[in-house]
Amino acid sequence: MQQPDYLIDYIEKAKLGDEDAFAKIFKETHSMVYNIACASIKNTEEAKDVVSEVYIRVFRHLPTLRDSHSFIRWLTVITHNVCTDHLTDSEGTLSTPLFPEPPGRMTLNCGTKKKPCSRWFSESYISCLNRSSVR
Repeated sequence: MQQPDYLIDYIEKAKLGDEDAFAKIFKETHSMVYNIACASIKNTEEAKDVVSEVYIRVFRHLPTLRDSHSFIRWLTVITHNVCTDHLTDSEGTLSTPLFPEPPGRMTLNCGTKKKPCSRWFSESYISCLNRSSVR
């Protein structure tokens, strides 16, 4: 996927620690990440947790990204990895069954993984987005 030049500029600035540039990257790409998460997780609340975890990983590892032109592909891979991690519990089995039991025998298994750092991240970036201006 071709990235607009302004997004590449934000990526380069964010790699150097510019928080406003990172907030702009988030604002430009979070709907794509959320859509992938919703398609994989099939639960909007859990998808929000996945989005938070994706951007925590992006924030931590962005300085290691070699080619800013491949950011969207890199972000997509991270999103798919976080979705897989979310669906897989510590024993290596899916926490949400791919093929649920037939109606009448269905059990409720939410499998929600609430992470304090994800909630902190969401709150801090909402605050950051509120103070930044995006094109």
